[in-house]
Amino acid sequence: MIYYFNINLLPMNKLQVYININSYLTSILSFFCSQLNKFISHLIKHSSVICICLIFFGCNSQKTPVYKNPNKPVEKRVEDLLSKMTLEEKASMISGVNTFFTRSLDRLDIPALRMTDGPLGVTQGKATAFPAGVCMGATWDTALINKVGHTIAQEALAKDRNVLLGLV
Repeated sequence: MIYYFNINLLPMNKLQVYININSYLTSILSFFCSQLNKFISHLIKHSSVICICLIFFGCNSQKTPVYKNPNKPVEKRVEDLLSKMTLEEKASMISGVNTFFTRSLDRLDIPALRMTDGPLGVTQGKATAFPAGVCMGATWDTALINKVGHTIAQEALAKDRNVLLGLV
């Protein structure tokens, strides 16, 4: 890489600045190469210790479960998660802590679902009350309905809800 600077404040010309930067970069590069050389020679001297450590820690390391891997197909992730759950844990998933919260499963890092009724808007606390779906549908205004959906979603997130119950 060649750097050219036009520096008028210093009493040097462009050639002197280029030479100074070039020698600076060369010294950095030579220092980096010497450090890399020392590191490689250190690795060669201690390779047996490194191999033993890699074998010991590599065998004991936990792989990421399939159900936590977003790159795997959903069916495989669900099968893997269900295979890890006990019958009691599966049953607890269909019951709840209260009307709108499911139980969490800490052992498998499954958070509780926090639900709210949704067709007319978020029902917990203060929120916008929207008209019934049949009334909004009678407008035939899809852009308006889209805005209503976005608003309900924003209010649900603001109320820390992650499931919006509604008609299918």
